[in-house]
Amino acid sequence: NNLNKVDVGVRANVIQHDAINAIKKCGADIDLVFLDPPYATPELGASFVKKFGQIAKNGTILIWEQDSDKAMDVTPNVWEILRDKQYGRARFLILRKIGE
Repeated sequence: NNLNKVDVGVRANVIQHDAINAIKKCGADIDLVFLDPPYATPELGASFVKKFGQIAKNGTILIWEQDSDKAMDVTPNVWEILRDKQYGRARFLILRKIGE
């Protein structure tokens, strides 16, 4: 299970990997996550957000796309909702890790 990294300079790396497994390997070092789980299985996104919230450092930003018809909530004492927008079928949550 190698992580696929794309070097985008000295300030960032892009990692393409199974999200749940990536949490264990590098979750504490991540600053920004784009999460787009399959609309048919919203519990995958919720599971990722819960597990990532246990490891992520404070200030980490998570952008979570969801099916607006199957919207999932976040743990309020772990994630602060910076923005909650709906565009047609898609709901986008922009979250910041605030601690427990």
